[in-house]
Amino acid sequence: MKVHSFMPNFGINSTPSSFLHFIKTFGFLLKRRIEAIEKRQKRYKLGLEKLIHAEQQMSSLQSELSRLQPELIRISTETSMLMSKIEQETIEVENAREVVASDENRANAAATEAQTLKSESEQELADAIPALESAVDALQTMNQRDISTLKTMRFPPQGVRLCMEAVCILLGEAPARITDPLQLGGARVDYWVTGQKVLSDIHFLSRIRNFDKDNVSKETIAVIKNNYLSKDEFDPEVVRQSSVAAEGLCLWVKAIDAYHKIAEVVAPKREKLKKAELLVKRQMKKLETRRKALQGVTERLQSLSDSFSQMSQRKEELLAQIQSCEQRMNRAQRLIGALGGEKVQWDAQLAELEDELIRCPQYTLFAAIAIEYLSALSPKHRQEILNGLRSLLKVEKPFNLQMICDETRHSEDAIIIENSRRVPLILQSRGQAKPLLMELTDGRLLVVEASDKRLTAIIRDGISAGSAILVESLVESLPLYIMPFLTIHVFTSAGQQFVMLDGKRLPYNSSFRLYLSTDRPSRTFNSAFLSKVVPIEFMPTEEVIAADLWNVLVAYVTPELHDKSVQLREEEVRLGHEIAVTERNLLAMLANASELDDERAIELLSNSRKLTLQRKSTTDELNNVNEQIERARRDYLSVIDSVAHSIRIIQSLTYLLQTYRFSLHHLLRLFVTRLRSLTSNGKCANPNAIADISPSCFDSISISLFEEHRRIFRFLLHSHFTDQQLAKVNWRSLDIKEMEETPALDVWELPTVTDCYTPVALLVSRGSFPVLKQLDRLARTRRKDVQNKKTETILHVHSIMDVACVEIDPILQSGDWILFEDAHLASPAHTRAVEGLLLKIEKTENLHRSFRIFFIVTLDDEPQSFLDKCQLIALEIPSKFPKFMTYYHDHGRVSEIAAALDTDAKRSQLYRLCLLHFAIHKRCEYGIHGWSKPIDVDDVELQLALSLFHELSSVEKDISFHCLRTSVLDIVYLSKIDNTFDARVFAVMCEWFFIGVNKFDDSLIEPLFPKKFRCKDVIHHLDSVNLEAYILTGMHRNVEKYYRRKQLQKLAAEVRAMFGNKEETLEVFCGEDSSKGELKDDTEVVGNLIVQCIQRELDAYQRAHLHRKRQTYLRSLLSQPTINSIDVSLIESPSAIISALRLEYAMKQGITFDEVTCTGRLSDPSESEQEYMQFLGCVLLGCRYDEKSDQIAELTSDDVHQRLQRVWVRAERRTKVPDERITITLHDRGTLEAILPVYVNSIIPATHWLLRGVRILAFIPT
Repeated sequence: MKVHSFMPNFGINSTPSSFLHFIKTFGFLLKRRIEAIEKRQKRYKLGLEKLIHAEQQMSSLQSELSRLQPELIRISTETSMLMSKIEQETIEVENAREVVASDENRANAAATEAQTLKSESEQELADAIPALESAVDALQTMNQRDISTLKTMRFPPQGVRLCMEAVCILLGEAPARITDPLQLGGARVDYWVTGQKVLSDIHFLSRIRNFDKDNVSKETIAVIKNNYLSKDEFDPEVVRQSSVAAEGLCLWVKAIDAYHKIAEVVAPKREKLKKAELLVKRQMKKLETRRKALQGVTERLQSLSDSFSQMSQRKEELLAQIQSCEQRMNRAQRLIGALGGEKVQWDAQLAELEDELIRCPQYTLFAAIAIEYLSALSPKHRQEILNGLRSLLKVEKPFNLQMICDETRHSEDAIIIENSRRVPLILQSRGQAKPLLMELTDGRLLVVEASDKRLTAIIRDGISAGSAILVESLVESLPLYIMPFLTIHVFTSAGQQFVMLDGKRLPYNSSFRLYLSTDRPSRTFNSAFLSKVVPIEFMPTEEVIAADLWNVLVAYVTPELHDKSVQLREEEVRLGHEIAVTERNLLAMLANASELDDERAIELLSNSRKLTLQRKSTTDELNNVNEQIERARRDYLSVIDSVAHSIRIIQSLTYLLQTYRFSLHHLLRLFVTRLRSLTSNGKCANPNAIADISPSCFDSISISLFEEHRRIFRFLLHSHFTDQQLAKVNWRSLDIKEMEETPALDVWELPTVTDCYTPVALLVSRGSFPVLKQLDRLARTRRKDVQNKKTETILHVHSIMDVACVEIDPILQSGDWILFEDAHLASPAHTRAVEGLLLKIEKTENLHRSFRIFFIVTLDDEPQSFLDKCQLIALEIPSKFPKFMTYYHDHGRVSEIAAALDTDAKRSQLYRLCLLHFAIHKRCEYGIHGWSKPIDVDDVELQLALSLFHELSSVEKDISFHCLRTSVLDIVYLSKIDNTFDARVFAVMCEWFFIGVNKFDDSLIEPLFPKKFRCKDVIHHLDSVNLEAYILTGMHRNVEKYYRRKQLQKLAAEVRAMFGNKEETLEVFCGEDSSKGELKDDTEVVGNLIVQCIQRELDAYQRAHLHRKRQTYLRSLLSQPTINSIDVSLIESPSAIISALRLEYAMKQGITFDEVTCTGRLSDPSESEQEYMQFLGCVLLGCRYDEKSDQIAELTSDDVHQRLQRVWVRAERRTKVPDERITITLHDRGTLEAILPVYVNSIIPATHWLLRGVRILAFIPT
C-alpha cells in the first residue's frame, strides 16, 4: 500500500487496476523466484549429502571385495579339474567322428553314382517326351464333330484305316472278324469296326493321354513298325487330306514309336540304377548306426562342456564383481578427492542462496514496481524512481533488475520482457525488438506481421506447439484480433494443460510466448488494450548508443583486435554456458545417483575443470585484448561523444514533429557509410580524421525536415553545445544568423537521391505544395529503356484507400512511377496492405531501375508505421524572398501562364500578383501586427488566384485594376478576411503593388520590377535584387526583428523540450478568445449608463469567479463620485462604454442615437472644449506618437508598440466637414474590430500607416 501511495510523488498515475496488476505480478515473481532458488538449493544440498556419505560407501565396497575373493579361488580350482576330463572325452569323440566321416564318404559316392545314372536316363527319355506331348496336344484340337465324321466313314481311305488299326493294336483292342465273300473261308480280320467302337468311347482321349508308354511290348512295336510305319500311306500329311482327326492319331502313333526307341537304349541304365540305389540303401543303414554311437559320445562331452561353461561364467562374474568393486572404490576415491574443492564452493553458493532467499521478497517487490509502473520509462529515469522508493521505504541495500536473474542480461528491457506476467508491448521499436527477442528465445522466435491474414491461426498453433511469436507493426488503437490472446487462462484436465479460445479447448504448451511490437507511442493505443499488456518504451540509452558506436568504430580503428575480441568473447560465452550446463548435470547426477561410483560424474568433473581452465585462459586473453582496445578507445572518446550527441539530437526531433522518427540502426548505417567513404579514399581512420567528418555524417537527415526544423537541426548539430549547455544557454545573446539556412530538396533532385527498391514518403504541409503536378512533370522528363526503346515514364496516381486494388506487377516491370495520395489517412487495413505491397517490392527480382513508389504524407500527429521503411523527404515551397518568386517562375504554374500571355503588361500583372501573395503570406508571420485576425494563406490560394487570372487574361485584352480586384483578388483573398481593418489593409496592399499608393512606399518596391516580365528576365533580375522580405509586407523593421526574436525564443523552448527541460510555451499574441469566461448580462442595474455598464461587468465576473484583479478595479471605479477615466485594458467591452457615451449625449441633445458619434484624440484638449473621457491602458501598434509635434512617426529603438498615456474620447454630433487629420482606429479586445476613430496628425499619407498596420488596441498584447 505504501508503494501505491508513493507512486504519485514520482509523477506515476497509480490506479486501482494498476495496483491489482502490481500485486499479481509481485506474487507471480515471488513464487517463481523462490522456486528457482529452492531448486538450486536442493541440488547443492543433495550434492553435499552425497559427499558426506562417501566414506560409508567406501567401507561397504571393501567388505564386498573381501567376500568375493575366496569364492573366486574355489571356482578356479573346480574349473581346472573339469577341464582335464573334458580333454580326455574330446579324444574319443574325435576318433568316432573320423569313422563316421569315412562311412559318409562311401555312401555319398554311391549315391552320387546312382543319381548320375538316373539323370542320364531321365534326360534321354525327356528328348522323346516333347514329341509325344505334341501329338497328344494335336489330339486335343479334335472336336466331337471331327470324331463323329471319322467314325461314320463306311469306307475310310487307306491312310485313315491304317491309323485306326495302329491305334487299336497299341490300345490292345482285338480286331473284328467279318465275312468276306471274296476270300476263301468267307471271313477276315477288320480293325475298322473296332476302331469305330473305340472312337465312340467318351474316355477315348483320356486313354490316349494316359497311355502307359513304358510297358508296350516289343512285339507290338514290331507290328506297328513293320506293318504300318513302313507304309507310305501312314504319313500325317497324307492322312490330313482325309481327316484332321486321323492326322492327330497318326502323329501319336509315331510319337509312341519314337519313345520306344529311346526306352530301349535307357533300359540297361535303369537296371544299373536299381542296383546302385540298393547299394546306397545298405551304406546309409550302416552310416546311421555309426552316427548314433557318435551322438552318445558327443552328448556326454557336451554335458561336461556345459558344466565347464557355467563354472567359467561364474568365475568371470566373480572377476567382474571384484574388478567393479575395485573400480568403484577407485572412482569414489578420485571423485571425493576432486569434489573436495567443489564442496567449499557449494557451501558458499548455499550461503548466497540463503541470503538471496531472505532478500527475495524485497527484490521481487522492486522488480514488480519496475515491471508494472515503470516499464515505459528510460532505464535512467526508472532507476532514479527506484532509488527514491528505496529511501521512502528505508531500504539500504541498492537494487537493480539484474538481481532477479540467474543469468546476466545486457539490458533492463530484456529482464522486464522475460519476467513479465502479461504480454509485453514494445513501443517505438523501429525493428530493434527482433534481435533482442531472438536472443531471449534462443533463436526460436517466429516473427509475424500484424497485417498477416494468418495471424490468428499462427498464434493458435503456437499455443499448442510452444512457439515464441513476435507480432510486429501493430497499428490499431484497439487490436480486437489480439485481445483474446492477452488474457488466456490455463487449466489442467487429465494431467494435460489447456486453454479456452472462442469456446474451444486448445492444448497449451508452457513454452508458448507472445510478444507485441509497434513503431507508435503508447498514447495512440486504447487504455483497455494497454491495461492488458506491459508497455516498454524501447529507447536506447546513451550507454547503448556509445557502445554501438564504438562497436562500429573499432572495426575500422583496430580491425585485428576487434575480430580477436569478438572471437574471444564468443568463446568465453560458450565456455561459460558449457561450465554451467556441466555443473547442473553434475549436481543432478549426484542427486539422482545411489552411490558415488559413476564414471560419468568423474568425466563431467574432469571436463568442468578443463573448461574452467580454458575459460580462465580465454578471459585473461580477452581482458588483455580489451585493455588494448580500451587504450585505443580513449583516443576516440570525444568522437564517440560527439556522434552520440548528434544521434540524441536526431532522436529528439520527434519533439518537433512525430513524423521525424529515425531508428538507431539507420543512423549507425549513415555513420558507417561515412566511415567507409573515408577509408576508401585511402585516409587513415585516426581520431582527427573521424572528428572532421563526424558533424557531416548526418547532414542527409536535413532533407527529411521542414525549413524551421532544419534550422534547429543544423544549429544543434554544428553548435557543439552539450545537453547541459543547451539547457542554460542565453538565447537572447545569440546572433540569429548563427542558425544558417539550408536549402530544401528540390523535387527535380528526387531521382538522384532515391532508388527503385526504396519507397519515398513525401512530407508536405497541409495544402502547401503541388506535389502531384510537379512529380507528373518530372516523370515525363525521365526516359526509360523498355525493350531497347526510350519511352516516357508515366506517373500512376491512386488514393491510399485503393491500395489493396492496385495492380502493381505491370508497373514494376515497366519502370513507371506510382504515387499514393493521402497516405496519412490510411486505416489499419490500408496500412497492412501498404506493408504487404512494400514487402512484395523488396522481394521482386530484376526490378526495373526506373521504378519509383511515392507516398504523399500531410503533417499528422501520429505517422503511419510503414513510414519507417521509407526515405522521408520534406517538400515545401521556399518561404524566403526572392527564392519564392524564382521557384514559381522556374518550375511552377506561373511559368506556364506567363508563356501563354500575349502582352508584357499582363505578365507584369502576373508578377505583381505573386508579389502580393508573398506579402500577404509573409504578413501572417507577424501575428496581430500583420493582421488583426489570423488568416490562412498558402499555395492553394495562389494556385486559385493564378487560375482565375489565367481565365481573365484569356477573355480580357487589357485587364484593369478594378477588374483584377473584383475577378481575382477579392475572390481569393478578401473572402478569407473577416475584419474591417484587415480589409482596409488588404485594399491598400493591392493598390500598392498594382497602381501605387504614395511616393514614399512606391519607391521601396520599385527595384523589384524588371524591365521585361518574361520568366527568364524575372529570374535574372531577381538574382540581383537585394531587398529584405519585410519591406514587401509594409511593416517596419522593428516588427521583423521582434518576431525573429520571438522565433528564437520559440526555438529555445523547443530545444529545451527536446532535451528534457520543458518550459512554458512562448506564444505570440494573435487575439484573445472571447469565448473564455463568457459573461452573461442579466442583472438590472441602476445609475447612469457608464455606471450600469461597469456594474454589469462586475456582476458577471463575480458570478463566474473570474478576474479578481479586474473586479477590484471595477469596484474602485464604482466608488468614485464621477467616472472621468477608465483603464480599458481591465474591462471586457470598451465598446459598451462608447455606446453609453453616445446614448447619454443623444439623450442630452434630444437627437437620435445614429446622429451621434464618438471620436478620439491623443493630444490634450483645451479647457474650452467639451468634456472628454480618458481611456487608459491603450497601446499604439506600428508607429509612435510624438507629443511635442503632436504627430505620429516611425518607430525608433526596438519597440513594436507604444503604451499611450491616454486616449481622449468624447461624443459629438456627426458632421460632414472633412478633417485634415488622418484617422487611426481603436480596437476592442474580444472582436478586434474598430470601435472608435482616433484623429492624429501626420506628414505621411494615411496609406503608409495602413501598410504599417497602425492602430490602437484597448489591451496590452502578450
